[in-house]
Amino acid sequence: MRLKVHLLNQHSIQTPSIPTTNIEIIKQLSDIKMKKPAVARFLSIIPGAGYIYTKQPQNAVTSLIINSLLAYATYTSIKSENYGVAGLMGVFSLSFYFGNIIGAGNSAKKYNQYQVKQQANRLMYYNQINNF
Repeated sequence: MRLKVHLLNQHSIQTPSIPTTNIEIIKQLSDIKMKKPAVARFLSIIPGAGYIYTKQPQNAVTSLIINSLLAYATYTSIKSENYGVAGLMGVFSLSFYFGNIIGAGNSAKKYNQYQVKQQANRLMYYNQINNF
């Protein structure tokens, strides 16, 4: 960390505010609470909870509604003794359920990448570095 700060100070001889800004951005980056994919997947046992953890409420609501509808379709098919449709709905329901668990884990990874990218973009902007 000292090396980074020293290099930042050397770079900014012309503009004294850049090192302070750089240090602030780096501190903000280190203070960001990264989302853990394993936690997101575990929370997704309850459909949509993993997406809420990764701050994606629209995906959470969609996940909950679709999982509920598929589970209800499976239940009503079994109750009406329509076992062929029940089996098909059960396969769709389980596929979507496990897909949401995996998706919540991926969502946590994307959240983390987005947070890091935002801070990197700020550093590049304040240091007048062009992104090629």
